[in-house]
Amino acid sequence: MGELGESALAAASLLSKTSWPQFICAQRVSSLQPDVHHLPHLVAPFLQRLGHTGVPGTFTTPPWSPTQLDEAVRQGSHSSATKEYREYLEGEMGTMVRQGYWAVLPYTTVRHLPGLKLSPAGVVPQRDRRPRPIIDYTWSGINQATNPVAPFAAMQFGNTLQRVLQQIAYANPAFGPVLALKCDLADGFYRIPLASSVIPHLGVIMPYSPGEEPLIAFPLALPMGWTHSPPFFSAYTETIADVTNDSLTHNSNALLGPHRLDHRVPTTYPHRASVISPAFCPPFNPQPPPTPLATVDVYVDDFIGLAQAPTASRVKGTLLSTVDRVFRPPTTDDDPLYKDPISLSKLDKGDLEWGTKKRILGWDIDTAAGTILLPEHRQLRLHELLNTFSGLHRTSRKRWYQLLGELRSMSLAIPGSHHMFSILQNVLVSQPHTTRLRLSPLVHATLKDWRVLASTLSQRPTPITHLVPTAPTYVGTTDASKQGMGGVWFPTSLAHGPTHPLIWRSRFAPSIQKDLVSSQNPQGSLTNSDLELLGVATGIVGLAHHRPLSNATLWVGCDNTPAVAWCGKGSTSASNASAFILRHLGLVCRDAQMKTRVISVPGESNTIADFLSRSFHLSDDDIMAHLHRLAPTQPSFQWLPIGPETQSQLTSALLRTMLPMESLLSGRPVPTPSGTSGSPSVPPSMPPYTSMELSIPSLPSCSSPTVSVMDKFLPVELLSALEQWKTPFVPWARRWPSWGRRIPV
Repeated sequence: MGELGESALAAASLLSKTSWPQFICAQRVSSLQPDVHHLPHLVAPFLQRLGHTGVPGTFTTPPWSPTQLDEAVRQGSHSSATKEYREYLEGEMGTMVRQGYWAVLPYTTVRHLPGLKLSPAGVVPQRDRRPRPIIDYTWSGINQATNPVAPFAAMQFGNTLQRVLQQIAYANPAFGPVLALKCDLADGFYRIPLASSVIPHLGVIMPYSPGEEPLIAFPLALPMGWTHSPPFFSAYTETIADVTNDSLTHNSNALLGPHRLDHRVPTTYPHRASVISPAFCPPFNPQPPPTPLATVDVYVDDFIGLAQAPTASRVKGTLLSTVDRVFRPPTTDDDPLYKDPISLSKLDKGDLEWGTKKRILGWDIDTAAGTILLPEHRQLRLHELLNTFSGLHRTSRKRWYQLLGELRSMSLAIPGSHHMFSILQNVLVSQPHTTRLRLSPLVHATLKDWRVLASTLSQRPTPITHLVPTAPTYVGTTDASKQGMGGVWFPTSLAHGPTHPLIWRSRFAPSIQKDLVSSQNPQGSLTNSDLELLGVATGIVGLAHHRPLSNATLWVGCDNTPAVAWCGKGSTSASNASAFILRHLGLVCRDAQMKTRVISVPGESNTIADFLSRSFHLSDDDIMAHLHRLAPTQPSFQWLPIGPETQSQLTSALLRTMLPMESLLSGRPVPTPSGTSGSPSVPPSMPPYTSMELSIPSLPSCSSPTVSVMDKFLPVELLSALEQWKTPFVPWARRWPSWGRRIPV
């Protein structure tokens, strides 16, 4: 049995004298070996090849001395475990011991156990859920000392939301709205057993009072807080998702029988719409996939099923049957404490119900309206957070970091907010050595902008199409010099309205030219990068005022590296002109409901924009004649007017004037999210579902004169980026089966 098992047996008589006799499960205490019957069927052979009965792990630190162990016990657990949640933790640990996930032994019995290391327990509160026990293996150095032998490549959940949104956006609307379901596993990490050699290293100090015998808990399965737990557990759940998708692709589970949980899922679907947002229809998706959507993704232990009406039942059945293949379902011979792998409590709250409105990964997603929105409790938190700083002149650095972090986490579903961080970030940069940060009137003006955005969330949800890669509607370039700025726009085959290429230019006022930093004017307040960023913003704003750009994507080539970086991040850490220009740009994009992408191009290839920004000695007619000589094709170029009001507003931004938000908005009505009804089933002429490939909308092939002019004038970098949209491709795909380590047969 070994020293570990003998120590456990010797402790059995002492355990009844402790304050936790209910924690003792004789079958588990007799040996800390995991129950191999709980090993998943598909991956048990893989673990056995490694020579272990459970998840392995090796550690670089030498054994702890008795003095180190005694000091760790003296330190005890976190205050969350010893004070706020001690009673809860004791009850929870008792349940987990009876279920076979943990074993608890007196410290005096295991003090000389080889390899013993001790870490403090803690409890993390959760919204609308019971608190979660967690072990601080970082404080004790266990995480840092664990050799990286776990399959870290299996952790693909960082891009789960992006993959889900892409699947929803690119589905063929002819098959009706995308339906979504969730499926959560019960007891997550605790379904993966540990190798016996690992267990002593992961000992946990339980809370105890003076005079009581300290107790040490040993995990028999993956514990919360250990650096190896997420990758090993993800290897199981990602395998479930991959096997499910593989079965759906090859139609290998075409004749699925009824599942044991079918009676727990209602047959009615309260959130199932039959109307699809026009944002998903052409020209957004000119080449939709020929088959209905059917796929499964996973975020740690939360499975997300996506399907359309023809494939919904098969997606759910295939997912459930695959879960049963990996995690053994309960039988009549099992202990009553052995839970179903599928969380039955979540089932009663709506899991496994298909619908078009679902809370997925903390976001309210409406697959029919094509929107993503902050849940109500997060909206309330946003208002609370912003109101906290109302009227404050100073605040702590910690609270300001918290504000920025939470706003960043919510900005995905707050249109326009991506460009609203510059002034807020500058608070930290401009005051690097103080713990009490001063909040200027400019900072409060920025927070007022945020309050306006927060108050209109329900009227302005974020379109899903703004969060996924899409083919450009207009492609252009801009440039700026000391004299002025200019640029060109080429409509693609996805654009509405006229197909003429558009050119524009705008001269800088003498006062702006005098304020430009140069070798002759080192004290100027404006840089060339500020003017280049203004050129990008002017081209976008000018086009937005004269073309319908709802749900459009604009690509802009710019030869200034800082301006490209600022546009990509949406912010700068300074409170200079660039911060005000980015704010203006973000509000216009929000108002027009479009998205932009700024691409870096070499200055020598940015010929037409460079010519327009330096040609103010020529008349408009002279410029048109020059361009016609370079490209004598039809349709010819047309001037895009930059109105005096637009020029005035952008000049104000360049001069660091924060105009009221309402003065920058066009007042155009918000498009309704509803559209034409989609088909509830596959028309007879549609082919059966046979493929799982994700088809990204691509540009229809076109050899129009406009394309010829684009090829002549656009920089090669823009043309190269445009090439990828000539044929469908698959970004953000799941790594299957490449993430797993090959095992020789």
